[in-house]
Amino acid sequence: MNKLSLGKNALRYGLITGMLLIVYSLILYILDVDMQSGAQYASILILLIMSIVAVTNWRDKHNDGNLSYSQGLGTGTLVALYGGILAAIYTFIFLKFIDPGMIQDILDTTEQKMYEQNPDLTSEQAEMALSWTRKMMSPGVMAVMGILGNVFWGFIMSLIYSIFLKKEGPVQFDEPVDEE
Repeated sequence: MNKLSLGKNALRYGLITGMLLIVYSLILYILDVDMQSGAQYASILILLIMSIVAVTNWRDKHNDGNLSYSQGLGTGTLVALYGGILAAIYTFIFLKFIDPGMIQDILDTTEQKMYEQNPDLTSEQAEMALSWTRKMMSPGVMAVMGILGNVFWGFIMSLIYSIFLKKEGPVQFDEPVDEE
């Protein structure tokens, strides 16, 4: 059986996850899907599937079919971290150099939705809300928030699925056990 460390397995699947997230983002961009639509939530599904594949691959192929809860939690979280870092690098490059106008488009859409949802909104209130939104919409901040969001969701999902994927091997004692 080919042994692979838990960290290297997580890195491998994290990079694959990051590439899939980038491809998915490019598909949404090419199809001109509104970035504030529900289509973005499919990226969480990509993260879930890939982290489960990473955990079960390591358990079944590299750890003799054994997996502790903490190993599942750690692997899933690391896959999310590595995938998030790769996707964040892409996000930064995309928003800074490829389509820097996208941020303004998002801000325009946000302003329009603010007025639609609250027609009594004053221009001062709208400007205050938009000033905070502008601060959060820089390529660097969006990249960092992407990493944090990925790790958050990866951790939460790993907390849950690790319960079902864990397989503890038989306990081995150093001393014989007296079975009376």
